[in-house]
Amino acid sequence: MTFWRINNNFSCSGLKFAEEYDRISSGEFETFLTEAILPVRLTKTKLKEKSKGMRKKNTRTALFITRGAIVAAMYVALTYLASMLGLSSGVIQFRISEALCILPIFMPEAIPGLAIGCLLSNALTGCVPWDIALGTVATLIGAVGAYMLRKLPKKLIWIATLPTVLANAIIVPFVLLYAYGIEGGYFYFMLTVGIGEIVCASSGGTLLYFAMKKARFK
Repeated sequence: MTFWRINNNFSCSGLKFAEEYDRISSGEFETFLTEAILPVRLTKTKLKEKSKGMRKKNTRTALFITRGAIVAAMYVALTYLASMLGLSSGVIQFRISEALCILPIFMPEAIPGLAIGCLLSNALTGCVPWDIALGTVATLIGAVGAYMLRKLPKKLIWIATLPTVLANAIIVPFVLLYAYGIEGGYFYFMLTVGIGEIVCASSGGTLLYFAMKKARFK
């Protein structure tokens, strides 16, 4: 008896569907199917777009980290070279690596790269803790300043190097006086450190800027 009822219900449902299909024209039925399938297709499209966006974001993140690491490595290498020549620290400083402080104009990832590079190079060349900390702060200030001045016209781009020059000329003399106990006056150290920064950071950075522009670096 139960089996007969199930069969009977199934037959009735089939007849109703057939009657409904006969009532709906072929075009209307296709529209019905399209409306049923379209949301699924849209969901798949959205998922594909979201996946593509995530891949692009991951690529940008990887590029940011890679460039920052390269800048840090370059800063360490150039500072170590200057250290071998006895020019990376002391009253008279000519750090070739300071020219890299112009790089934030081209890429913001150079900011953490320069700060980390300065931190590592100061630690590796035997600087005292205060020099490691304050030297890194000075480099970070200069890098952020260059980035903020990135929209200057080419003729005035040298101004973007001034934050690096001023930050080091103001901070480093304190390190020389109180961290290393070197005899001399603050303004004298400010002059000697400032001259080194003008040569390396300002002149070297400006030359590097135009070289990268000529190479059409982006």
